[in-house]
Amino acid sequence: EEGLNLETAVATYPRPKLIFTTPSHQQPLGITMSLRRRLGLLKYAANCGAWIIEDDYDSEFRYRGRPLPALSALDKNGQVLYVGTFSKSLCSAIRLGYVVIPTCLVETFGKIRNLLGQSSSPITEEALANFIDDGRFAEHIRKMRRLYRDRRDMLLACLLEHCDESLKPRPSDAGMHIISDLKRGIDDWGAHLALLGANIDSLPLSVYYMQPINRSALVLGFSGVPEKTMPKLTKRLGEKLLEL
Repeated sequence: EEGLNLETAVATYPRPKLIFTTPSHQQPLGITMSLRRRLGLLKYAANCGAWIIEDDYDSEFRYRGRPLPALSALDKNGQVLYVGTFSKSLCSAIRLGYVVIPTCLVETFGKIRNLLGQSSSPITEEALANFIDDGRFAEHIRKMRRLYRDRRDMLLACLLEHCDESLKPRPSDAGMHIISDLKRGIDDWGAHLALLGANIDSLPLSVYYMQPINRSALVLGFSGVPEKTMPKLTKRLGEKLLEL
């Protein structure tokens, strides 16, 4: 419920060299790491000399309340590498990412960058830099946040109306998808295949787990689905699940 479970992680890997985490919006469950656990993780990393890679996944698209400060903003020891991309905030074809690093690593990362070669377009980088400096990127994010929030709300309302007998959707405060638990003992992989046959795309939650768990759910995206099509799609989704 609070994000990365430090006690379990420490019991499994007592002295890690590297910690990877997505505190803003864990994929796929959508959990935001609590401030208490963020501070605990930073303290633990400092004590054992570990680096933290903070993947700022979907952080731009938060629909309720103020986002918690990033781990890198709380870091006093220069141990957090903050990474992200513009694949979801703009488009995947832009192929640009970034890493915010401690000052002590700037020279090292510069050398590594030169050794690896120029893999992104300088023209695209310059255009994006201007887009950010002019304030248009922030304006774009505000617009898309409103659009995605409305689509999320519409999807939740439609699922409650058309799929109440088969699905229990879990509201999410961020991201581009919601988790819907399946009722009546329906297997999520079987539901996924049946919905594909009805031209409805979803993901079974079970594909994200290394071992079988006692939970059956679907991952339903909403960012690319116009609101006007959702009632018809969710009605078909509900009908298909009732056949299982």
